[in-house]
This record gives sequence, structure tokens and C-alpha cells, in this order.
Amino acid sequence: MLFPFSGIPELVCSNEVHGRPDSCWAALGHRRLSILDRSLAGQQPMRSHSGQWWISFNGEIYNFIELKQVAPGLAWKSDTDTEVLLELWEREEEKCLASLIGMWAFALLSPQRRELVLCRDRFGIKPLYYTIVGDWLLFASEIKALFASGLVRKAWSREIVEYYLAYGIPTAGGKLTFYNGIFQVPPATMLRYRQGALTDKSYYCIQDSSTASPEELVEATRETFMDAVRLVLRSDAPLALTLSGGIDSTNIAAASARWLAGKQQLTAYTLDPSPLYENELEFAQDVAIRNNLRLKVVSLPTELTPQDMVAFVLTNEEPLVSPGSVVQYILYRQIAQDGIRVVLDGQGGDEVFLGYPWLYYPVLCQFVQQRRYRELLPWLTGTLQNGNTTPIRMWLLGRQFRNPYLRYDRDLVALLRHNRLLLPHRNDVLLAASSACTWRDRQQVALYLWELPSLLRDADRNGMRWSLEIRPPFLDHRLVELTHNADPLLLTHEGWSKYVSRKIIDDNRVPSYIQWFQRKRGFYIQPNAFAVTMEVLIPLLLRYTRELPELIDVSRLQATLSQRVLLPHQLWKIFALMVLDVSSDLNGVPLELVEDLHEVPNFALGRSGKSGLNAFNGALRQATRWFQGEVLWLLHKGRNDG
Repeated sequence: MLFPFSGIPELVCSNEVHGRPDSCWAALGHRRLSILDRSLAGQQPMRSHSGQWWISFNGEIYNFIELKQVAPGLAWKSDTDTEVLLELWEREEEKCLASLIGMWAFALLSPQRRELVLCRDRFGIKPLYYTIVGDWLLFASEIKALFASGLVRKAWSREIVEYYLAYGIPTAGGKLTFYNGIFQVPPATMLRYRQGALTDKSYYCIQDSSTASPEELVEATRETFMDAVRLVLRSDAPLALTLSGGIDSTNIAAASARWLAGKQQLTAYTLDPSPLYENELEFAQDVAIRNNLRLKVVSLPTELTPQDMVAFVLTNEEPLVSPGSVVQYILYRQIAQDGIRVVLDGQGGDEVFLGYPWLYYPVLCQFVQQRRYRELLPWLTGTLQNGNTTPIRMWLLGRQFRNPYLRYDRDLVALLRHNRLLLPHRNDVLLAASSACTWRDRQQVALYLWELPSLLRDADRNGMRWSLEIRPPFLDHRLVELTHNADPLLLTHEGWSKYVSRKIIDDNRVPSYIQWFQRKRGFYIQPNAFAVTMEVLIPLLLRYTRELPELIDVSRLQATLSQRVLLPHQLWKIFALMVLDVSSDLNGVPLELVEDLHEVPNFALGRSGKSGLNAFNGALRQATRWFQGEVLWLLHKGRNDG
């Protein structure tokens, strides 16, 4: 999609270039993944009934059927949510956003008013990027589409790369990206071009709500969650869900099965990582039986080729902090091969229901600040009885555990040509993340800046790579508002993490051993297993790098690689940056490199030790980083206090 302020040399539709129009001042292009009303009536860009507005829309408005009541006498031309959104906007403009339940990134164009609107959903589930080049405003759902226009040159943002190496900062939650001049529309934000000016406006903040007791909170959450699942099940394309065996995916499976009982048998997909990883396959099998789900088990391969890993990195367009989502990439690929087009997934469960260990620290602070000692002691006792030692470890392990955002990587910073101390308060995202000290503030960080934005980006990229639409029921804004305004004591009632989530489906559809399981076993692909291959690949990629030599001292990197002192997660950061650097347009790599990749060993997905490091050296380096984190915290605190 593109919107030039003056002139247009070509019409770009995703990555396809079409002929030059004779006279045009603006253009919308769209490649559709058909979900609702898959007929030609749903084609986009779509024009409103009055002809005043055109829309290009990515996402779903789940409650579009209910919203049709806004125009009861209208002769609808399709059964799409796109048409409903378009007519709502024509009648109410931005006021209609408050009534939407769903996920979206859309562009609205009014040729008569010479006006353009770009809008992204409340939590940034769907991506939307833009850039300004001279008199041109270009926008798209993928960064690579902007490069395909031929108007944008791929160039790294030096500061973003530096902070990525130093702290592992993801850019998914901010306005900036890893590329100079390319921005993303932030969540809950609307951009408007009108009368020669581009303005932005936030249209949503989490609304206040309250509950008086754990029972009332659980009941309100149960009703809202069940309705959220009812809405996300609307699809004219084949639909399935993922099932890990944990409480969040089990809740989605049980709620979906309840709504579809006697109508349709859903397919649930789960991974079998054995014998490489401990897993919850037997949990998923039991849930499938109890809920009459057709369970399909996808075996995790023992190896991935270098070509697969390069394609995975390019799919995500920006460097990932870790390769963990490659498992998701593999799973989604198999789901798509089975003809599925819509997948219900559990993103947001930990952020909404207080599932991360570091979210407990603001809960403790709140108890102490409010002097609620009578409640604090039973709560701590309950956490220990439930096998949760997180609160105790928070106090014993220091500030770096309480603020995991302050993990400074001295080794990678030393590789930068402009070697300097990158302080937390000099980066907006890091400053906001490390300064959050209440439950509400820390949840805002998790939702908008750090954890969730990265998970949503991974899910959208890995899904869209295989033409899958990923729907997260937990990110219904009504559900988020309930927990955000709840007393954290209620969310962790009797010391249980995610207490409310455990009580959502309180019947035989959810086995009690899952409902009250103390420790999620899960499995995660860590960089350790990839260390050997990355040590071979990085020197190879160095021969093809374009811009990184301007940021990183290549000779120092080569010396560090020969000494084999970099930890696996550090190797991964370098590898991810290099893959993206050697690609001029994020669509592929030079043919010479493709040939060279055939000589590189495969990436092993099993557990493996640290390459080139013994346990003592690894422990010593981790201790050094802990000390550096404490020092950085003091510098950061002193800057804020000052």
C-alpha cells in the first residue's frame, strides 16, 4: 500500500508491481487472505456505499454481526467485517473504534477529502509500518513491502542496533524499527493525513473497572472470556487451535468445544518434542479426549537446515532476542499444509493473568507500601506451599531479577566501533520498562513495550508466512480491563500464579491436574543447541555483510570467535543481525551465499552444552553480568532521583 503526497510512479500491491496509472495521486493495494465471505464480494480495496471512502483492511472485527445494527436498512453487498467497518467509519469516523472487538490494521482513503487514515488495534496484534520519502508516504503490513517499492533504501538504525546488542531490546512495542526512517504505527494509535499535515492520536487507554472479591472477579472473567471465544470462532475458512497442555491453551480448547458442541469437531495441534525435550503431550491428549477434539501431533524435527534458519530470520524482518519461536514457525507450517487458515492461540495469557515471575515484585511492593502485612504473610505462605519460590528469589537475587530489562551485555558492546556505556535512561523503551514499579505499570510494560509485542510479532510473521491468521482470545480488551484494574492479591489468590485463569473453566473439561499444576513443563528452543552451527555460519556471513562492518569491529569479532568465548545467546544476536544485513530487501540472500549454505552443518534442536565454555567460565561470566546489572541500576536510579 502506498500514499504519495504528489505523483505516483507505480502501484505496489504487497511485493507485486503493476502498471503505471495515467493520473493518480494516491493508491491502495491489497493481497487478501480470505476468511469471512470468501467470494469476490469481499475483495479489497473496498469502496463504501456512498463512494466517499476506500479501505484496505488487515485483521478481523469479531463482533461485526452485532455492529450491523448501526445501519439496519442498508443493503449489504457482502458478509464481511470489512464492509461493516467501512460503513461504521463513514457514519461515526473515529468514534466507531470504541465499539470494535477484534484486531486490525487498516488504511482509509477519501479521494474527495484528500484524506488518509492509518489505524492499528488496541494491543498491536496486527502490524502496520510506514515511511516518508520526500513527498511520499508509503505504508504496508510488512517492512519488506516498503523496500519492494524501490523508493526506500535498507539502512540500519545505529542506536537501535547498539541497544539490541547491549540489552536485547525488541522494537516491536515502540514506534521505531531497526531500519532508519521506517516506523510502525503504535498500538491504539491513529495517523491522519489531511490538508498537508500528518498527525497521530491515541484513541484508547485501558478503562477502569472493579471487582469486590475473588469470586466476582472469576465470574466476570469467565463470562467475558467465554464471549471472547464465541466471537473468535467466527470464520468461513477452516479453523483450528493450538494445544500445549498448559492452562491457557486448555481454557481456549474447552471454551471452543463448549460453543461448538454438537455442531463441529475442532482440530487441535500440539507438538511432540520427545525425545529432545520434556513435554506435556499426555496433558494435551487428555484435554482432546475430554473435549471431543481431533488431536493432531506434529513431531519436532531433530535438525533444521541453515536454509530453514535463514528463511525464519528473514520472515521476522527484525532481529529476534532468541530463536525460541522457530518452534512456532515449524508448527504453523504444518497447520497450513493441512489447509487450515485460522488458528486460535494463547498469546497474552501471561500478561493478562500475571503469569511472569518478575510481575510478582510489584505485587510485593504494593503489599508493603500499603502495609497489608496481615494479607502478605498468608499470601507468601500460600506461594511456598504451591511450590512457587519466586517471591523469595526476588528478594535474594537482587534488582536484576526484579528488573530483567537491565541485563547489560558487556561482551557484545565491546564489539561496537563506537564503544560507550549505553545507560538505561538514555533509551525510552528501557527507561519505561525498568522504571515500572506497580502492578499496573508493569503490566503496561508487558502489554505494550516488551513481552507481548515481541510474541505478537512472532505469531503474526510466522503465521502470515504460511497464510495463517492467528487469533488470540485473551487479548479481548474487555478481558484485559478486568485484570488490569483488579487487586493483584485477587489475581494471585492464595499464592497461586494465574489464579483467575485457573478458575475460568471450572469443570470436567479441564483436568484438575492441569488446572492446579504448579510448574509448566513446556519446552523452549534455546540458542545453546545452535552454537556449533552459528560458529561456522557467522564467519561465512561476514563475507557478505553490507552495513554491519560500519557498526561492529569485524577484526575484533573474528578474534572473539576464534577464542570461542561468546555465549550461545550472544552468537544468536550476531547471527540474526548478519542474516538480515546480507539481504538487500528481506526477501532472500545472494545466490553465492545460498550455495555456500550447503556446506554448513544443520542446526540441532536438541539440548547441548555451551560451545567452547566450561561450566566454571559460564558461571563466572553470569556473575559478572549480575554485578554490572547492579551498577547500571544504581546509575539509572541516580539519574531518575536527580
